[in-house]
Parts: sequence; structure tokens; C-alpha cells
Amino acid sequence: ALPTEAAAPAAARTGDLLGMPRGAPASASGARLAAFAEVLRTTGASLARAGASPRLPVEARLLADPALAGAAGRLFEGLLCDPAWLARVVGAAEPEAIARTASAARMIGARVSAARVVALGGSDPEGLSRAIGVDWPSELTLADALAGLAPLDDLRARALAAAVRTHLRETFGERWFADPAAGALLRELWLEGGRLDPDELARELGAPGADPALVAHEAAGAPA
Repeated sequence: ALPTEAAAPAAARTGDLLGMPRGAPASASGARLAAFAEVLRTTGASLARAGASPRLPVEARLLADPALAGAAGRLFEGLLCDPAWLARVVGAAEPEAIARTASAARMIGARVSAARVVALGGSDPEGLSRAIGVDWPSELTLADALAGLAPLDDLRARALAAAVRTHLRETFGERWFADPAAGALLRELWLEGGRLDPDELARELGAPGADPALVAHEAAGAPA
């Protein structure tokens, strides 16, 4: 349903619809749904990083809050959960089925991010297994990159992406991904680079900050 080689063209087509300049084509090491998710996520994050104004100080361009670029990546990745995007841009024969599968994967990813944040806080080591509903061998967690702030950054990125997605839908409609005005808004946000604060940006868009509750809302399958 989702041939790997169609991922990069779909990402490029989305950029064209939003009126964004094309960058280097993204590639993925996975296959099918995983490849699409990786390519879309990489494309969104790259556009956000490249969109920072060159007039900004170095720290605002290169040392921005990781949640900002991460949110752009999660925003684009979330298109896999949108049957309208799958039908129009990818030409998928069964967009509803693909969107349901992608939504399930997003739910597991969000739970993993939340459980990792809890694990970093020294809570129950079985949290990951309980969060995703499948066994998570301790051998794998030893090799997993749980150090630092990466899990928290990802959770904040998911929350900000949910806030941005909701604002885009409310402002430009369900097919915001095909509206150049939506692309102009995203470029305007990215232009500010590291001068933006994820929590303040989410509040400006009508959300209660980069609140994990927004992630829970999406993970529950409610419209984002």
C-alpha cells in the first residue's frame, strides 16, 4: 500500500502544495509505513531548520530548542494519519486503512516517549512495557538512547505539533496541507528560529502550552 520509493516524492509534493522551496530529498532506511514516517519527519524538521532567518544570531539558528524542529517533523509525519492527504498526495487505494495503522503507530510512539520521560525520572522500570502493551526487554533498554533530554524533547515536540495541527485545521480547513497560506504561516514561524519558545508558541496558537494532554488527545484517536 505504501511502496518505499514513493515516500520522497510524496514529501516533495506536499512541499510544493504548501509553496515551500525544495531541499535535498530525504531518504529512509526502513520500508513502507516506517519509511514514509521517517521521510516525512526528516523533511519537516529539515524545512524548519533551514527556514530560520540567516540574520539571526548563531545560537538562534543552530542552537534552537530541539522541540521546535521536532514539532515540524511530527507535523509532517502526522499526515500519514490523514486519509485526505493519503488519497490526494500519495494516491493510496485504501487511505482509511493506512491512516488507522499510522494512528496506532503514533499512539505507541507517544506512549513510548511519555514512558521514557518517566523512566528518566527514576520511576518504575517496567513503565515502557506497560505503556506500549508489549514486552520491552531490558537488554534493549540498555542499548537505547535514554540519556539526556531526548525523550522529553520528543514529548514536547509531539505536543507542539498537535497544537500547530489543530490551528492549521481550524484556520485553513482539513486540507491545510494543500493551502499555500498554511505553508506561509509555517515559514513565518520557522523564520524566527530559536527566538521562539515552544510553550509560548503553543499558547499563541490557542493551546494551553506544549501540554502533554495534547499528545494524549491524539493518542486516544481524537481529531487533532
